[in-house]
Amino acid sequence: MPTVGVYIPDYIYKEVLKEKKGISLFTLINEMVTWKKQNEFSWLSEVNSQTLQHSLRQLDIAYTNFLGTTDNVVDFADSIFYGELNSPSDLSLSYIAYWLRNSIGSLNNLLGISITINTDSPFSFSTALNEQEKAIYKTLFKIFYYGRK
Repeated sequence: MPTVGVYIPDYIYKEVLKEKKGISLFTLINEMVTWKKQNEFSWLSEVNSQTLQHSLRQLDIAYTNFLGTTDNVVDFADSIFYGELNSPSDLSLSYIAYWLRNSIGSLNNLLGISITINTDSPFSFSTALNEQEKAIYKTLFKIFYYGRK
């Protein structure tokens, strides 16, 4: 049996990368439920789901930092939900992703750029956002979020 800890999400991440390039973290976390029921991955049930999800998030951040930026809208929403806002109970990840998809025009107008959202699944930015654009987009969402309270 594999050692519980970093090995588990790393093992899953590498297995997924072999089969499906570009899978989102959100999809990966959802697929874990199915994997726990399969004999090959039954040992995943020995660890609670929150620990596995957290480990996958941390590993995704590490891989993203090592390999480059993530252009997936859901992963970007995930970084806002968990990283910026600390997963508030009055907000959902899908709501942030929806707002991001519908507010790309505001970012374009503010910065004088022309980024679009590809409508294929998973939703992705047509051009990778640089760190300054990401910071501005996150700030726009936080202004929207805190402004509606």
